[in-house]
Amino acid sequence: MVIPSNPPHRRRGYVGKKPPRCFGKPFSRNGQFLRNAVRNLLSTLRVQIVCEMVVGVLKTVLSIPGSDSLKDKRQVVKSILDIARNRFNVSAAEIDQLESHRRAGLGFACVSNDKALANKILDRVLDHIESDPRCEVVESELDFV
Repeated sequence: MVIPSNPPHRRRGYVGKKPPRCFGKPFSRNGQFLRNAVRNLLSTLRVQIVCEMVVGVLKTVLSIPGSDSLKDKRQVVKSILDIARNRFNVSAAEIDQLESHRRAGLGFACVSNDKALANKILDRVLDHIESDPRCEVVESELDFV
């Protein structure tokens, strides 16, 4: 029988000290013990994660009285959509009345975990649209999914 002169726990400055746990059984077989311990811990906890998601949808129909062409309409609509996206962090698109140059249908969506927050954000979007002197809000509808 050959006794190694330099066993693993005597290497790397461990002379006179206890060998680290990595040389013992707890971490044998490529960390199988650790994986089993984590698996057992997770199975005993059995944590259930519940997440609530609220989607707020605002549909508006605008009248743009000063618009004489689709180019004028696009300028007003693009300005409103860009400001809504950047300032209020909502999804926004022109969804209706695409061929009419005096009316526009806009849609806005907000995803949140709180209905009150989504309502507040979409109300602020509607207030911003109503404060724009280039257009008038003819109809608006706010829904939550």
